Amino acid sequence: MLAIPASGAQAYNPTGGTLYQLGSEPCLKGRGNCAIYPKSAQLPSGRRVASFEKSTVVPETGSADRQTLPVYKSDDRGTTWQPLSEVKAPAYLSSDAKYTSNWTNPYLYTLPQDVGDLTQGTLLLASVVSGDDYYYREHKAADPDWTPSNDGDRKDLAIALYSSTDDGATWKVVNVVATGGWQGGSAGATGQNIANANTNRQVDPLWEPYLTVYKGKLVCYYSDENDYLGFNPDTGVPTPDPANDTARDSLGQILVHKTWDGRSANWSDPVVDLAGLTQDMGGGKKEIGGGRPA
Repeated sequence: MLAIPASGAQAYNPTGGTLYQLGSEPCLKGRGNCAIYPKSAQLPSGRRVASFEKSTVVPETGSADRQTLPVYKSDDRGTTWQPLSEVKAPAYLSSDAKYTSNWTNPYLYTLPQDVGDLTQGTLLLASVVSGDDYYYREHKAADPDWTPSNDGDRKDLAIALYSSTDDGATWKVVNVVATGGWQGGSAGATGQNIANANTNRQVDPLWEPYLTVYKGKLVCYYSDENDYLGFNPDTGVPTPDPANDTARDSLGQILVHKTWDGRSANWSDPVVDLAGLTQDMGGGKKEIGGGRPA
C-alpha cells in the first residue's frame, strides 16, 4: 500500500461573498424577499453560474412585463460573483408573444452528454414564465399608491427551456416544456389574490422545474396545478378535467415529469410521479392532487 502523508493535503476553504444585494426598488410581491429561489451550476470550464428570481417592478413597463432572470458568474470557485446576462422572456426572444415575463424558479443544468441536437456541455435553463401580473396592474390603476402584500395573479404560466453555448453569456429559447393557466395568488394567497380579468377564478400554475438526463432523453420534473380527474394506471398519463379553465378549482397539485429527445417538436405527455389524495369536487367528480404532495 502507498501511504500519502496527511501534512501535504490542504482542504479547500471557500470564502462566502455577496452575489446580489436587493436595493430599495419596489417589489411585485410587496415583501422584502424579492430575490429568491437561487440555483447554480458548474460548467466544464470550471465557471459557476447562478440565477434567481428578482421579483421587482420593471421600470420600463411599471409591472411584470419584460421581467428577466439574472445570471451571475464566478470564475474563482464562488468567492466573487459578477453579472453575466439577463435572460429575457420568450416574447422578446422568439415568436411566442404571450409569455412576456421570465419570472421565477430557475433551474440551471449542464448537459452531461449529447441529447438530440443539444451537445454535451450546453448550459440549460428551465424557468417559470408568464404573462403580466393582472392583479398588480388592476390595483395600481385604481390606486397608484397601492402596494402589494403578497403574490398576484399572472396569466399564462408555463415552463420554458433556454440554452446557452457560450457559458451563459447569451441565451435562446429552445421550447416550452409545459403550460398552465392563471397564477391565482400563491405563497399564502392561493385562490385569494384573483384579478378581475381572471373571470373564472382559476388557479392553474406550474412550478419548480428540475432537469436531468435519463436513457438519452432530457427529463423535466415539475409541480402541476392544472386539474386532473385521475391518471392511466399503465402509462401514468393524467386525465385532464375538461372544465379545467372554467370549473371551481381544486387548489390541488401533483408532481409530474415529461421527456424530450432533443429533436421532436414537442415534449412527451406528462407522467404522474406523485398524485396526492383524491378530492371529491361534488356532482360525482373527483380530482387528484389533494394534500399538494409536490
